[in-house]
Amino acid sequence: MRCDRFLPYAAAAIALTAHAPLSAAPVVVTPPAPVVELLDPGAEPRAPLRIEPAQGTTQAVVFALDTAMAQELDGEPFIDVDLPTIHQLMTASVETVDLDGAYTVRSIIEDVWLEDPEPGEDPLVRASMEEAIDSATGLHVVVHSDARGVAHSLTIEADDRRDDPTSQEIQELSRQIQQIMPPLPIEAVGVGARWRVTTRGVINGVPMKAVSTFALTERRGSVVTLESTAEIGLPGDGPEPLDVADAGEIATTVESLEGAGAGRIVFDLTRPMPVSADASSTVVSELSIDIPGGEHVTSRIKMELRIAITPAEDPPSEPGRPRPR
Repeated sequence: MRCDRFLPYAAAAIALTAHAPLSAAPVVVTPPAPVVELLDPGAEPRAPLRIEPAQGTTQAVVFALDTAMAQELDGEPFIDVDLPTIHQLMTASVETVDLDGAYTVRSIIEDVWLEDPEPGEDPLVRASMEEAIDSATGLHVVVHSDARGVAHSLTIEADDRRDDPTSQEIQELSRQIQQIMPPLPIEAVGVGARWRVTTRGVINGVPMKAVSTFALTERRGSVVTLESTAEIGLPGDGPEPLDVADAGEIATTVESLEGAGAGRIVFDLTRPMPVSADASSTVVSELSIDIPGGEHVTSRIKMELRIAITPAEDPPSEPGRPRPR
C-alpha cells in the first residue's frame, strides 16, 4: 500500500457521503498526476497489473483510524493525546466501465463512529470528536480512474443534510479517495517487482511531496499483495506557507515536515477497493506562527498514525453499525 496514501491519508481521516438526494452544486477536481517509475520488473512469469472491475460491482469495507498527537509551543509541552479510534463504513459501486478499461466508482460513507471509551479517556476530547464526525456525513465522491488506478477526475457532491464542502474537505477527499488504490506500473511485472510513486498535493493546507516504494510480494490470480515504504516532506527546499481557511491575520509557516511509514495492502483487481490493509506512520512538523501585535510562536507537532481496512459484515451486527469481519 502506498503510505503516501495512508500517511497523509490518516492525517485528517474521513471521506464522507450519504444516500440522501443531492442538492448542492458538485465540485469537480482534477488530481495531480503521480509519477510512476519501475525499479525492478520482478521474476517471471510477468503480466501487467490492471484493475478490471465489472459494471455493477459493489464492495463495503470498514476503515479504522488511530491517531496520537503531541504538540509543543515554544519548546514547552502543550498537548499529548491518544485519540479514540475512528471507524467509518464505506461502500463503493462501479457505475461505468469504458472500452479502454477506465471505470467510474461512486464511494459512499454509510456511517462514522468512535470506539467505545477507554478508562481515563478525556470526555472533552470524545465530545469534540463526536461533534466533528456527526457533521462529517453528507458527501458523495465519484472517481473516474484508468485501469492502472490513476484517478483522472473526482466529483464531490454535498447532500441536503449539510453545507457545500469546504476547500479543506475538497483537498482531503481528493487525496484520500484517489489513493485508495495504488497507481500501478505500465510494464508487465512479476513477484518481487518494485516501483516508485511520487505525488504532490496539499493536505490540510500543507504542501507535501510523498515518495513511496512498492513491492509485489504475492499474486494469486486477481488477488495481489503489496508492501510499501514511504517518505514525506515539503515539495521544495524552503519553508511553505500554511493555507488554512479562516486564519484571519494569523500567518503560519511550515518550517519543516518529515514523515515515514510502512504498510501492507491486499486488493483484488476485479474490485474497486482494497480487500484489507494495514499501515502506520509518523509525521513531524515544525511551524512558526505570527500573531497580530508582534507575537511570535513556534510549534512542533508529532503525529503517529495507523489505519486498517477490513471487509464489512453483511448483514451488519446492529443497525447503523456494520462491524469488521
